[in-house]
This record gives sequence, C-alpha cells and structure tokens, in this order.
Amino acid sequence: MIWNFYGFLIQKNSHTSPNAYGDHALIMQLLSVAKRDQTSTMAEIVSPTPIHSIARVSHATDQQRGSFKGSQIRGGIVQDATIDLNFDMGQSNVLISQKAGEKMRKAVLLDKATQMRQAIGKSVAQRLSDFEEEYGAAFRSFMSELKTLQKRGRKPTFSDLRDLADEYFDDPSIRHAAITAAAQMEEQMGDQDGLADLLHQFAQTLMEEEGPSIRAGYNINPIIELFAGGTSDTFRALRDAYRETLLSDASEEQIYEFLVHVLPLRLRHVLRRQRQNEKDKKKREKPAWEDWDSTEKSE
Repeated sequence: MIWNFYGFLIQKNSHTSPNAYGDHALIMQLLSVAKRDQTSTMAEIVSPTPIHSIARVSHATDQQRGSFKGSQIRGGIVQDATIDLNFDMGQSNVLISQKAGEKMRKAVLLDKATQMRQAIGKSVAQRLSDFEEEYGAAFRSFMSELKTLQKRGRKPTFSDLRDLADEYFDDPSIRHAAITAAAQMEEQMGDQDGLADLLHQFAQTLMEEEGPSIRAGYNINPIIELFAGGTSDTFRALRDAYRETLLSDASEEQIYEFLVHVLPLRLRHVLRRQRQNEKDKKKREKPAWEDWDSTEKSE
C-alpha cells in the first residue's frame, strides 16, 4: 500500500535525508491527511452554537389621556376664565410606538444576525483558519447581495449563487464553506423563499464538482496552522500547493517528495516573506522623530 511505502521511506531516510520538520511523527500526520483526502468523504461543517431567539418588542397600544388647566392671555389682558384643555394622545402615541417598535425590531434582528455570523465564522475557522480574517468582508458582501435580490422581490437562483460565489470566493474550500455557512444563517434566521435549501443544494453541487479540491483544503488546514503558526496569508498559497500535488498525476515518490521536502521549503519561504513584511510594516509605522533623533546622535 502506498502509505506503508511512505512509512518505509521515512524510516529509511530518517538518518540520511534531513527535513524541515525534524519530527517523523508530524510527517506521518501529513501522510495520513493525504491518505484521507484520497479515500474519505467530507464531513459537514460543525454547526455553530445556536443563538437564542430574541423576543420582538411588543407595540404599546394603551391610550394616554391628559388635561391642562390654566389662564388664557389675550391682548395683554389676563382673564381669569379657567379653560379645560383636554387632549387625546392615543392615536399619536400608537404611531410613535409603532415606529419605535419597528426600529427596535430591526436593531434586534441586526444584532442577532451579527452574533450568528460571528458564531458561524468561528465554526468555519476551525476548518479554514483564514476564513474570517481574509474572507469575512467578502462573506458579508455575499449575504448582502442575496438580501438585495430578495428585497427586489426576486428569489435567488442557482445561477445567482454561482455568479456571486465565484465573484467573492476564489478558493474551492472557502467557497464551499461560505455557501454552507450562508445556509446555516438562513435556517436560523427563518428561511425565506426556500433560500436555505437552495444554498444546501448548491453546496452539494460544489462538492460533486470539486470534492477532492474542497476536501484537500479542509484537511491540510491543521497541518499548515501547526507549522506556519496560523498566519492568515500562508493558508491560500499552501492549500494551492497541496492540491496541485495531491490532484496531479504525480507518482508515489513525487507525492512523498512534496510532503516531506518541498512543502517544508515552501513553508520556510512563506514565513521568511511574512517576517520581512512585518519588518517593512514596522519601518513604515516608525515615528519620524525617532529617525530624526537617531540622525542627531550619529552626527
């Protein structure tokens, strides 16, 4: 079996072929991930902790009545005549209450949607660590586009979902995760026009079309996080590299070579680039007076 062959190669080369990991157990973990990508099926994203429903604000309907007694002033002459100024605030108060209630209801729903999106984002991040940081804004825009279609009275179609998904999500695993997360949000918010079912169907279609690529992205994530320290701009490049090798016509030896030697080198390259970017960023953020002070000292 290919994976037993890999284990043999690792033992054979353990004293002669240094690698960036320095831990054969971790190498075996990588090989195990690759094996799972070629043989197993994708499990659904773990459902996020449900957000408890928030009761809507009830509209006040009680009428309020009041009276005012005072003196009337005419032409500078104060008259002692007492006048009852009775007025009915009922209708006015109901209207005000309705407007306030509607604003409150929208605020509550918006807050609920925000909490739900955050919970789902954390859930997805367990499978794809860069989802929230790199694609959080894209996901919000994607959901906003769907709501805009609904407000216009048009139910989103498969074609709409595909166009929007391709526009906002450029990675197969991210795209599948976003569609699945959107379906979960629709279910918890109260499905409108069967949109949640349509999203689930589209997620299944994506899995049928790009299953190996999607699974590879999910399964390599914990390994990348382990070696790369969870930096977000690392994940996309290494997911692509892993897919490229795993889904190619590479031989057993070539796949082994990639997992044990090439991937660590790419990790090192990405990490060096990240460190350099951080240094450049600190230089740009350095206050001008510090440079001036150091120049004075040198003089």
